[in-house]
Amino acid sequence: MMKSLINKIWALLLYGLLVALPQVSAAAEPSVSVEVSTDTCTIGDNIFYTLRVLHEPSVSVAYPTEADTIFAPFEIRKLERHSETNAERVQDDLHYTLTIFETGLHYVPPIILRYIEDQPGAAEGKLQVPAKPVFVRSVLDSTQKSIADIKPVQTPDLPAWIYAAVIAGIALVALIAYLIYKAKNRQTPATTSKPKPQKPPYDEAMEKLSALKQYPFETEVHYRNYYTDLSDALRVFLERFYQIPAQEQLTAEIHSAMLKAQLREQAENAKLILEKADLVKFAKYYPSKLEAGESLQLAIKVVEVAKPTVQQAPASMEDAETKS
Repeated sequence: MMKSLINKIWALLLYGLLVALPQVSAAAEPSVSVEVSTDTCTIGDNIFYTLRVLHEPSVSVAYPTEADTIFAPFEIRKLERHSETNAERVQDDLHYTLTIFETGLHYVPPIILRYIEDQPGAAEGKLQVPAKPVFVRSVLDSTQKSIADIKPVQTPDLPAWIYAAVIAGIALVALIAYLIYKAKNRQTPATTSKPKPQKPPYDEAMEKLSALKQYPFETEVHYRNYYTDLSDALRVFLERFYQIPAQEQLTAEIHSAMLKAQLREQAENAKLILEKADLVKFAKYYPSKLEAGESLQLAIKVVEVAKPTVQQAPASMEDAETKS
């Protein structure tokens, strides 16, 4: 009897452990809410836009800064951030003071907040923030009547020769202006400005990557800026050369798109670079100078596949004639 009771107790404990384990290991997805102080304002007024994000302490969220133009046509005048943390949740309140100098109905655009759990190999997630409408009025009162003259304007009678002299003067000025215009056109022929051609993807990427070779690594900000520039250069190259929207995709989406295009080696190398850049930007991970150099060399290897092949030119005119 006692043995049967003990077996039942062990079975209940095992069942409770199996049920609770997934709940402990699964990280809750952050939640976001947005508030706008008013839906109608006067041009140039302050508009108070508040983001509230609830997330676990192990999750890092990237927020818009004062230098961002993500709210265009609205401009960011001021940003204040307040955070409250307890053992289970973190509440981030970001108060943006916005303004706009265009009248009519406008929308504070929808934005995407990126977040990642602070552990190696964690996938990046997205939070969608909806748009908010704001109607902007002019400083002029539309109900105000236009100013009208109390009395019609009186035009004095002038002799006819004055009208003739004015007309002759206008004609003379017009003739002089025409002669000057013709003389300038004869001296400086019109030239059509040609648009500056865009650099090939390989040249553009190598120029950006070469600039990173002399990058200083003295503070945490240097590491974050270095990996941001490295990630941006690689994303632009992948988008231009392989025609995939790499600048808008997550690291996992870029990796999947390259695998579908039969680019396994480039896909794996790009994934290593972008995952490390995500860790530096979102998880406060700071690699050594050696790791930073290896990431740069790996990016150059990804870009080298686009290097154009150049045929060797003949050494002299005699060689050219011989080959012909």
